[in-house]
Amino acid sequence: MSFLSGTEGSVLIGATPYKFAKWRATMQNGLPRVNNFSSAYQQLVLGLTKAQISLEGPYDSAAMPFTVGSSYSFVLKWTASLSLTITARVAELTPDNNVEDAPRLSVTADSDGSFAASVT
Repeated sequence: MSFLSGTEGSVLIGATPYKFAKWRATMQNGLPRVNNFSSAYQQLVLGLTKAQISLEGPYDSAAMPFTVGSSYSFVLKWTASLSLTITARVAELTPDNNVEDAPRLSVTADSDGSFAASVT
């Protein structure tokens, strides 16, 4: 059993590192029900697989350009050798500022195309 430290994580867009402090990838599959009068138990079929990426961290005004609706190749790393790569379109940008903290940026992106929907 091998546990990891969050301090080894990172976010890349393509090959460029971005200075986020947190990432999350929610992967799911729609499972349409095909129950019918002869079903004794729920029956499901494989539906569409999708992911939603959430990023959050301090805003680096010199190196964090994003545009809502644009597609990016997000590389979400646990460690230098363990990562998820998901091409996704930015659905939401949420910049915020607090006088007692640094400005922050939150990004939400939805997958666009195929990706490996698993962790190993």
